[in-house]
Formats: sequence, C-alpha cells, structure tokens
Amino acid sequence: MNQTLVAITLILAAWAHYNTHQEVAGGAGSLGEPFKSVWVEPVVTLDSIRRMPINRETWAVNFLPIERIVLRFGMRHQDEVPIDLSTHGMLEQVYNTVQGELDQKNHQRMLFLVRKSLPDARGKVIAQLIERYFMYKQEQTLRLREYHQGSPEDQRLFLLSSLTNIQELQERHFGNEVATALFAQSNITYHFLMQSRYVGMQQELSQGQKADRRKALQVKYKRALADLKAN
Repeated sequence: MNQTLVAITLILAAWAHYNTHQEVAGGAGSLGEPFKSVWVEPVVTLDSIRRMPINRETWAVNFLPIERIVLRFGMRHQDEVPIDLSTHGMLEQVYNTVQGELDQKNHQRMLFLVRKSLPDARGKVIAQLIERYFMYKQEQTLRLREYHQGSPEDQRLFLLSSLTNIQELQERHFGNEVATALFAQSNITYHFLMQSRYVGMQQELSQGQKADRRKALQVKYKRALADLKAN
C-alpha cells in the first residue's frame, strides 16, 4: 500500500514539473490539448535572473553614451582615424560625458571598452587618443584652477603667456604634428578669449579703450579662423 502511494506521488510530482515547463497550446493545461515542445522557465525564475547583476563591481561611468559617440565617429570614418577638428570634437564629447576625474580602474575599463567598440585598428587608436586627451585636460584644468587662485599680477602674466603655455602642454601630450592638427582651431579661440580677458584687467584703460581693443581682437580672431579654413 505504501509503495503504491509513493509511486502515485512521484507520478503527480513529475507531471506537475512537466506541466510547469511546457507551454500549452490553446488552453490552460487541458489534457485534451496537444503540448508544444517549448521549454518555458517559471516567471519567478526569470524575474530573479533579470535582477541578477552581471558584474558585482560598481562602475563610476555609464559607458553607453561613450560607445554611441565612438560608434558614430567610426561610421563617419570607416577607413582610418583622421587627426583633425572632427577628432578633437569627438574627444571633447567623450571627456564631457564622463563629468569628472576617474580612478585607475574605471579609466582602464573605459579604454578597454572603447577598443572593443571598434575591434579593428581604429578602436586602438581612439583609445590611445582618449587616454592622452584625458591626461591633457586634467593638467589644463589644474593650471586654470591655479590661475583663478592667483594674485591679479599672476593672472595677468598667465594671460599674456597663455597661448604659448597651452601649445607646450598639447605638444607634450600629443607631439607637435598631432597637437597642431587637433588644436589649431580651438587654440585660436582660446587665445582670443584669454586676450579679451587680459584687456578687461587693464585698469589704466578707459571703457571706451577696452571696447576698441576688443573689437580689434575680434577682427584678428575672425581673420585667423578664415586663414585656417582656407589652408
């Protein structure tokens, strides 16, 4: 008798397990309906899997926006990575997306994923440029912070030598040829802004004189941009 009960229990348990993992065609488990041979996980199991983290690390950067920037850039330049204004724009976009300094682990993860985004030589080149650009921007940010904390006289000296200093910094991180190709246009704008700020700090000038000098700087700025575009 006990053996009969055990056998019945096992049969019912097997049937319940089978019914749980089958998708019933056209009804809620009617015995008269044929079964599809499709394995279906119980909803509870699926929900727990969806909530399960893929990686236990907590990363400081959402890579998805960076990947979109890199992929769009890769679609426009499918043969090789140009060293020009468009590349500088892409690097600046990536830098602004991160919004803050990264520790070593997050920085290396970002570079690794950039290389994988474009698995040919372009991915490696872009990752190298991003690495150098981040180091360059961090040093530039530090210098600007020191400028804002300096005395008025230190600030005037900084503004007078700003273009030379920024070009030296760029060449140290990228080399002369790459730095010139990447930053030619942005340096023209940077120089114009620093010179305009210097004019504003000259207390010996009247407001009219300052306005005249700013107009002259604007003329030089527009001419420099036009010359760059022509070349």
